[in-house]
Amino acid sequence: MVPVRQSRAGARGSRICPELPGIARGGCVKILLYVNTPAPLVRFLRGHDVVRSDELGRQGLENGALLDVAESAGLDLLLIGDQNVRYQQNFTIRKLALVFLSSNHWPTLRRAAARIAAAVDFVHTGQIVHVDVAAL
Repeated sequence: MVPVRQSRAGARGSRICPELPGIARGGCVKILLYVNTPAPLVRFLRGHDVVRSDELGRQGLENGALLDVAESAGLDLLLIGDQNVRYQQNFTIRKLALVFLSSNHWPTLRRAAARIAAAVDFVHTGQIVHVDVAAL
């Protein structure tokens, strides 16, 4: 089992995409997959709408500007393997839910892909979740 640690209270807020209950166990989530997160992880995020950050057509944006674009595009969640971004941004003012992965190394993530998908399935609006994939 991969430990999932929440940085803020997860009981607050409503489910993401509440208008589509039942899809992929927890409901549809509009996900921004950060450019450093391995693309094969998308296969495990069935039932969700996944956009890679480089597909937004805004290459070269700083993290804050990218988050602004993601929120204005109606995305619900940022899935990221960059541990530094959480120290560079103030996420308390963001609408996005955040799922931080302890690694962006695909062979490591592949072993924990089902746990990552479960974290995405049940995250709440504005929640920050850290998935420690190294603790397998």
